[in-house]
Amino acid sequence: MDVEAIRQDFPILSQGMIYLDNASTVLTPKPIIDKIADYYTYYRGNPSRSIHSFARKAEEKLVEARAISAKFINASPEEIVFTRNTTEGLNLIANGLKLEDKGNIVVTALEHHSNFLPWMRRCQREGREFRIVYPKKKDGTITLEDFMEQINNQTRLVALTHVSNTLGIILPVQEVVKVAHERNAYVVLDAAQSAPHMPINVKQSDVDFLALSGHKVCGPTSSGLLFIKKEYDNLVEPAYLGGGTVLNVEPSCFEYINPPSRFEAGTVAHCELMAMADAFEYVARVGLNNIFQHDRQLMKIGNQLLENVKGIKIYGPPVEDRTSIFAFNIEGIDPTEVAMILDSSNNIEVRSGHLCAQVFTKKVLGEPEGIVRASSYFYNTEKEMTMFAEAVKDIVDTMVS
Repeated sequence: MDVEAIRQDFPILSQGMIYLDNASTVLTPKPIIDKIADYYTYYRGNPSRSIHSFARKAEEKLVEARAISAKFINASPEEIVFTRNTTEGLNLIANGLKLEDKGNIVVTALEHHSNFLPWMRRCQREGREFRIVYPKKKDGTITLEDFMEQINNQTRLVALTHVSNTLGIILPVQEVVKVAHERNAYVVLDAAQSAPHMPINVKQSDVDFLALSGHKVCGPTSSGLLFIKKEYDNLVEPAYLGGGTVLNVEPSCFEYINPPSRFEAGTVAHCELMAMADAFEYVARVGLNNIFQHDRQLMKIGNQLLENVKGIKIYGPPVEDRTSIFAFNIEGIDPTEVAMILDSSNNIEVRSGHLCAQVFTKKVLGEPEGIVRASSYFYNTEKEMTMFAEAVKDIVDTMVS
């Protein structure tokens, strides 16, 4: 993988910053930006509505985008619902999936709020038991045994992240799916952090529902997808009704159109969704296995340079057991202050705080103010990671007595 050649596709990097906030959102390459401009310049029409040439061209592109998106996770096009982001997809399932009365819903302590709060609220509304899988290991790793303590014959659904957005921990998805399905429970997977960094195969993992965001895979904002396993699409009630969701309407009744269109009310962000599909192809050409290995090498550099520095606490398991996230704190310094210093003094952009995962940062890590998170992608270099580590060392040398 030629990182320097790849960086030429990202003119934003010419401003001189070191961008290490990729777990929040990744940068968009010029070829994808150009595709967005093409739509607004040459065929700005409303797909599935009008019959003129602009609309037909947009419809062709949207159909193609659905097929590309399906291929990206090894699904069928009719199993792909277009959304604005992971959060919308997870909420669609949390609010719309028909579940048996009673029973419990299981989530993990690692979850982003988007895969935690909707299930908590549903349990509160329906009088269900809300179960949380906490890690036994001090490094935050959740094992299959941890899940086994919470999943039982009363479990109706398990919601888990593929990769933790706080520490980059990879969860044992396939094993959890097997245990859940043996108990007739559904599995909902948050793939927001895994999709940019590793291949996803819904047929192999056998998950029932999966959500991801385009803006984390080099695409634009307001783009995402929700995978609904074909045999379950009629068990999900659409969140919205309106244009494009129905086949027939009478004064006293209506008939849904077939999935996935019934879940895509109104005018979708078709330009962004087309660009998301283009971004999937761009990332696939770079190679997800290449990206995974590159990110891991960058994390090794961070660990090697900082793990023995007094005053720095690094969170998470060994590099071999996580993806592209380097989470840490500096003794006696608020994490947000660390992030501000890195930005203002070193042009290094990271994330700080609770990362929309307060249960994990507060209850598991024991950090009331959160943590600092540096996260890489395939356009980051070993030199940048070294500069990041040196900048963190400088903060320690200057501010930690």
